[in-house]
Amino acid sequence: MKEMKLRRQLDAPRHSGRIHKRGPGFFEIATIFILLSSVFLFGAVQPVVLYGEEFLIFSLFIILMVTRLTRQRPIKTSPLFIPFLVFIASILIQLIPLPLSLLKLISPQAAYLKEVLGQDSALATLSLIPIRTVSQFLRWTSVFLLYLLIINVFDHRSLSRLLNALFVLTLFEALYGLFLSFTGSKWLLWYHKQEYGNFGHRVHGTYRNPDHLAGYLEMVIPVHIVQVISRRFPTPFHFEEKARKMVGILLVMVFSLAFFFTISRAGITAFLVGMTYLYFSGKKDDATKFTRYMKVFVALIFIYLLWVGMGPIIERFMTSQASLRHGRILVWQDTLKLVRDFPVFGAGYGTFQFIFTKYQHFPSRVVWDYAHNDYLQFLAEGGILGLLSFLWVVARGLLSLHRKRDIPLARGVTAGIIAILIHSFFDFNLQIPANAWIFVTLLAIGWVCKGEHGDHDRHPLPSAARD
Repeated sequence: MKEMKLRRQLDAPRHSGRIHKRGPGFFEIATIFILLSSVFLFGAVQPVVLYGEEFLIFSLFIILMVTRLTRQRPIKTSPLFIPFLVFIASILIQLIPLPLSLLKLISPQAAYLKEVLGQDSALATLSLIPIRTVSQFLRWTSVFLLYLLIINVFDHRSLSRLLNALFVLTLFEALYGLFLSFTGSKWLLWYHKQEYGNFGHRVHGTYRNPDHLAGYLEMVIPVHIVQVISRRFPTPFHFEEKARKMVGILLVMVFSLAFFFTISRAGITAFLVGMTYLYFSGKKDDATKFTRYMKVFVALIFIYLLWVGMGPIIERFMTSQASLRHGRILVWQDTLKLVRDFPVFGAGYGTFQFIFTKYQHFPSRVVWDYAHNDYLQFLAEGGILGLLSFLWVVARGLLSLHRKRDIPLARGVTAGIIAILIHSFFDFNLQIPANAWIFVTLLAIGWVCKGEHGDHDRHPLPSAARD
C-alpha cells in the first residue's frame, strides 16, 4: 500500500495544488492594443485610423477562428450573440439590390429619390448611399467582433490586465487633458488645435471633442471606482491595504476632475445618474464598506471642485436651455420628419449628413453630420428595425448584468452603461468608433466577470490567450 501511495505521489503533476500565473498572450496584447490605440488616436474618427483599427479587429478575429478550429475548440458566445446578429443583419438588408417595384412598396420615399436622381437600374437598395452604408456595416461588424474577441480571449483571471490597461489609459487621458486645459496649449498631440475646432479651456484629452472624452470617462470611471475599492492587496498590514486604496481613490478623483472640466452638461448629468445607481446598488453585507469609500470619494471631488472653481461648469449649465432651443431641438424636430419618410428600414446607415439637408428648415452655418441623439440617429438611418435591434442588444446586456448585480465589477459596468445610454439622448457618442468599442468592451467585461458562475456560458473553454 505504501508503495502504491508513493507511486501516485510521484506520478502526480508537479504543479498540483499550486496556482501558476501566466503572462499575457498574443490575443490579449493585441486586443488591449486595439482599445488603447483607438482612444489615444483621436477616438479613431480619422479614416486612416478607423480603417486600420477595423483591419486589426477583423484580422485578429480570423486568426482566433483559425486557431480555435485547428485545435478543435469552439468559439464562445453569449446571450448577446443573436441580438447582435440581428442588428448587423438590419444594416446588411439595406445593401441588398431589390426590384424597383418592391422598393416602391416597402420604402416609397427611397424609390422616389432614386428616380429623381436618375437611377435607371431595375434594381436598387434601401440605402440612399450604399457606399456609406458599407462603411457603417464594416464598423458595426467590427464592434460585434471585438465583443466576441474579449469574451473569448479573457477570463476572470486575465481580466485584471484589461482593466489595468484601461486604468492607465484613463490616467493618461485625464492628465493630458488637464495639462492642455491649464496651460492653454494650442496643440493636440501633433496637430494644431485650430484644425479640430476651438473648445476654449474645456478638457478633451486626445479626443477632438470634449463631449466625446466625457462619453469615454463616464463609462470607465464607475468601473475604476469598483476596481479600486473592491481590490484586495496582498499585504499582511491592514493599514497598508487602506493606504493603497486611498491612492487609487485619489487617482480616480483625478479622472473625475478631468471629467467635470469637459463641461459636458449631458455627460455630467448622465454620470451623476450612473453614480447614484452605483451608490445604492449592491448587497447589504458589503454596502457599508463600499458606501464609506464612496463618501470619501465624493467629498474629495466636491472639495477639489470648490478649490479649483466651478464657475465654468455652472455657467455652461445656465446656457443649456438656450443652446437646446436654438440647436439640437431644431435638429431633432427635422430628424423626425426624415423618420416619417423612412419609418421601417431607414434612409441607410451613414447617410444622415447627406439626407438631412433636404429636411432642415432652419438656417445654419453648421453642417449637421449627426442628429445629436443616438437613438434618433439609429431611427433615421436604420428605421424602426435598426433601433429595435440595437435596443435589443442593450436590453439583453443589461438583463445579464442585473442577474449578477451581487458582483461589484458588474455593478460598475452597469453604472457606466447607464451613463452612456442617458448621454446618448443628447449626443452622438456611439457614432464615435472608439467609444462604441469601449461600450461593447463594458458589455463583454460584464459577461466575463460573471461567466465563471456558469449561468449562461455554453462553451466553458480555456482562455484563448494561451494559444
